[in-house]
Amino acid sequence: MTNNQAPTAAHASGATPRTIEARVTGLVSRYGEGVVAIGMSGHWSAGETVEINSTTWPVRQCDSVLSMGLALTELETQDGRGVVLTSLSESDLPEDMLARLQGRRLHRLDPWDSVLALFGADDLDPRVPRDDWLAQLLIASAPAEGYAPCQGNTLDADTVWGCLFRRYLEFGEDVIDAKALLRWLLQPSGAANWQRLDSDRRDVFRTEVKRRAGDLPLLFLTVVESGYAESLLALGLVCEVLFEKNGTIRSGRELAVGRMERYLGGKPLDPGLGARWFHIAREVLGELDTEAAQKHLSRAQSLLDAMQVSEAGAQSQLLQQGLENRLVEFANALNAALDAPGMVHDVEEALARVRAHHLSAMHVERVERLNMALRLLRYLVGTRADRAATKPQPGLQKLSERHQIEHSFVDWARRTLLGSEPDETLGAALENLLSAVRRDREETNKRFAQALADWDRQPFADSAFVGVESVLDRVVAPLAKEAPVLLLVMDGMDYGAYRELEADLTAQGWAAYGPAGTRRVLSGLSTVPSVTSVARTSLLSGEISQGNADRERKKFASHKGMMEALGAGRPKPALYHKASLSEGGADLSEELRKEIANTKRRIIGVVLNAIDDHLAKSDQIRLKWGTEQFRQLSALLEAARINGRTVILTSDHGHVMDWHSHKPCSAEDGRWRRTEGEPRDGEILVKNPAVRAGLDVDSVIVPWSESIRYVRRSNGYHGGVTPQEIVVPVSVLRFIAMDDSDDLPGWEALPEREPSWWHGEPLETEAPALAKRSAPAQPVAPRRDDHPQLGLLEEAGQGDESEHGRLGDLVDQLLSSATYKRQQKAAGRVAPKEEVLRQFLKSLLEADGRLSRKALATTLAMPEFRARTQLAAMQRVLNVDGYAVVREDPSNREVLLDRRLLQKQFDLGEN
Repeated sequence: MTNNQAPTAAHASGATPRTIEARVTGLVSRYGEGVVAIGMSGHWSAGETVEINSTTWPVRQCDSVLSMGLALTELETQDGRGVVLTSLSESDLPEDMLARLQGRRLHRLDPWDSVLALFGADDLDPRVPRDDWLAQLLIASAPAEGYAPCQGNTLDADTVWGCLFRRYLEFGEDVIDAKALLRWLLQPSGAANWQRLDSDRRDVFRTEVKRRAGDLPLLFLTVVESGYAESLLALGLVCEVLFEKNGTIRSGRELAVGRMERYLGGKPLDPGLGARWFHIAREVLGELDTEAAQKHLSRAQSLLDAMQVSEAGAQSQLLQQGLENRLVEFANALNAALDAPGMVHDVEEALARVRAHHLSAMHVERVERLNMALRLLRYLVGTRADRAATKPQPGLQKLSERHQIEHSFVDWARRTLLGSEPDETLGAALENLLSAVRRDREETNKRFAQALADWDRQPFADSAFVGVESVLDRVVAPLAKEAPVLLLVMDGMDYGAYRELEADLTAQGWAAYGPAGTRRVLSGLSTVPSVTSVARTSLLSGEISQGNADRERKKFASHKGMMEALGAGRPKPALYHKASLSEGGADLSEELRKEIANTKRRIIGVVLNAIDDHLAKSDQIRLKWGTEQFRQLSALLEAARINGRTVILTSDHGHVMDWHSHKPCSAEDGRWRRTEGEPRDGEILVKNPAVRAGLDVDSVIVPWSESIRYVRRSNGYHGGVTPQEIVVPVSVLRFIAMDDSDDLPGWEALPEREPSWWHGEPLETEAPALAKRSAPAQPVAPRRDDHPQLGLLEEAGQGDESEHGRLGDLVDQLLSSATYKRQQKAAGRVAPKEEVLRQFLKSLLEADGRLSRKALATTLAMPEFRARTQLAAMQRVLNVDGYAVVREDPSNREVLLDRRLLQKQFDLGEN
């Protein structure tokens, strides 16, 4: 009997195929086979046979002594077994007829006897109401294979109600609590099944619901009965702004709470239940995919409108209005801090509130922009303090150094902020911030240009800087003596783009090296003007000159310093440009792959034009500079890693982004022009031998201001003399396996050297954001949840020792799993040591899946830069099929572990 079937007369008396089969099966087990007579009222219309112990038994209905006698004779002459259904009483039957029946009696059809037979039990728990309809539901809902036998001789109440909820109401959870009932009622089938119950049956089920889960689920059921099932979750969400956390009504919300009664059958809502309703609704919301969550959030705002408290949404940590309000708060705090530097902490708190909002998880890029804005604000505050002190004017070397170690991070942050911001108030605040940073940078740009104009390209005393024309002699040739090298020239890559790319490379296990004793990456100084035809040719030929790709290949292959370093008999250096990098849609051509694998070819150079090509466009798309952004770069790095090549990542020049630029005049290139007339405001005349060597002219006019361009608007420009265009990284990279040493003669592995303003102390947040559960390609780790499930509140405060043991068991399961062993074998020599992996996992699990990289390094008892390489090894073993079980957030240097994904990918049990 299904939920929507009307009972027949026979069914009303409990006589259904299931009840007859269950009753006869129980009698057979007690008396053995025979002709079983069962008293019943009504007409049997369910067929002429039933299945007893996998055997077909005939069924006969006999409502007179004569018909029963005939039926007995028929059945006795066949197999001697069968079922006789009769409306007669036992007193109506003669003694000789009773003697022919099983048990010498007429059995009655008690549906609970049938139920006990179905469960293999003798007694029924007295807590179960002995209503016949309840027994009939259990019988009608029994699975085809039957119920699992109960433990012991008594059919307990938990088993009865568990089966009724699962089989009759299609309740799919093991535990009947408030959260599980809310999930069930959100499903169309759940609400519909409850609605099908008549009032008497609902009362019985309600009693059991209250016994198991308290009063709150009864509210849920009332909402469904009132016809508002689709608003059940949204009503819980609006409770956030109607009630305080302590279970009292918020000031000024009394009328709105009264208007909520319409959804509760006219009954008032207890404030304590309202507060609990919100916490459970919030948890369930976090389990939904993005689309479903948005639907309920939108409905919650509509409910606030209907309750005439639309403005209350601004206080919500879940609704869109709440996020928008926090963004405006951030904007106001930012504007105030630009005028009063002492208010930076207010901006930090405002950002923490934005991060705490549920929807921030759906606006990752937007929140990152706010984080970059905060960093720029900290930078400005520090810059103002420095300028307040009297200091001598720095020269070219110091200005170049500052660009490398500080302003490059400023440029990374500035580029992140470029683009549209939908909120007008926030957009204006970010614009104010960028204007303030630009004014600060223009002063530095002017001093840098003046110092550069006077430079004769002689080496600095500090070995951390070199002209781009000396990179082959100073870097490539010496390193080629030690190991095969791959020179990657990212045409147009400024230091800001490198910093973003460096963070991605570090996360993948690449370690940056700098000249010994300098503690930083080597930097190159581009040519004047900083255009490709001069800068790249000078870089790849080893001398200041102008040329094209053909000249670069020839000069690169015959470079004296590199040829001497290679020695006789070895293949010449080979240089590959854009056209020869790939073929047939592949990331790399077969020829290039073979050359990288051929370690006899000690020096290979590759020119990648992706950044320069992007600058020439006018699409104004803000790109992230990561390895995946450049498919050929990713393939080249992987080929270099496999074949043990040292990578030298550099650029011929950098660029400035387009941001409110203007065009004072036209010229043949983006950021330089010939000396026709006097320099305008923002320009400088440069006249030195290097200019003549590069362009065969005595002098050029180049802009030191970022705001000048001489061509049509595009994404960015180069050719001028700002530090962004002139100072470029010359980064030596090695992929560090766990058993590698750090030895590279003349070079040292570099620790991270972000400016102090890049990272601030973490702030406490009022409530963490909930993670989405829409299955992304790279799942995102959930943030900490300070609000445990109500069903677990009584467990809070138990000793940490048992939890520590459970985490240890989880790690033990992982290390012994078949998946881990496969991953470890595939990683080979890159796989981390077992004791390191164990400590890594336990530390992250104990920290709820989130640790700063510095804290993780301390836990692993190793320097932070070494911990970076360990992290890459962990990712290779733990990130099965590319899913981000472990990942790093480079914006705040936190390592994240998705515990749920870890258990799924390695097929671990719940701990």
